[in-house]
Amino acid sequence: MTENSRIGGRTKPLRLSCGFVDVTPEMAATWLSDNPNRRPLDAARAAEYAAKMKAGTWTERERHETPITVTEGGTLINGQHRLSAVVLAGFPVRLRVAVYRLPQT
Repeated sequence: MTENSRIGGRTKPLRLSCGFVDVTPEMAATWLSDNPNRRPLDAARAAEYAAKMKAGTWTERERHETPITVTEGGTLINGQHRLSAVVLAGFPVRLRVAVYRLPQT
């Protein structure tokens, strides 16, 4: 598929890829730095996630739910709390990542 899909007259983003990635703290920091529409970070939530990652209790369900979502250019769309947790944990964490192409405006 090379073009964006249309649903109900609206163009939606095209998912280019989705899979598991060992997200390093450096990758997480890069994606976090390109997040222009960021909502406020809940530091307690990020710290809770980081604690689970460090303790090895970050569950398969947590890894498999909503993916970290970025554009093909690297702009973060979804996942700032999990990425912040990776930075806090200080080591790579395997997460589901989806890369999208946004529709042309």
